[in-house]
Amino acid sequence: MKPKTPPPEASDPHLAQARQVTLFVYVMHALASTTAVTFFVAIFVNYSRRDRVAGTLYQSHFDWQIRTFWWCLAYSIVGCALAIWGLVRASGDWRTGGGAWLIFIGLLILLINLCWHLYRVIRGLMRWSDRQAF
Repeated sequence: MKPKTPPPEASDPHLAQARQVTLFVYVMHALASTTAVTFFVAIFVNYSRRDRVAGTLYQSHFDWQIRTFWWCLAYSIVGCALAIWGLVRASGDWRTGGGAWLIFIGLLILLINLCWHLYRVIRGLMRWSDRQAF
């Protein structure tokens, strides 16, 4: 049986803090599925603490989280815009059905975006748990 070695951050407080901040941001991203406020808290922490994780394996996690935020925000805007545009078109003349398709496509984009976001958070947490960079 292989003896357990202490984790790298056991002797490096800077690395231990970087690990904890990275976990905090992953939790904020996970909670963003229920409330958008934590989504913006997460990106604020990412940008404000980015210099503290520079040069560590958690820098790649911060980059991963930042890219996740911006792509999710972009697709959320597109999905909401299509759904709202569909609602506006449907309220004008409901018999044409043009608005219903836009609503459906917008909601589908939002659903796919939610699934993709959760995938990114789960994958990031798994790599964080294994102390692996991206």
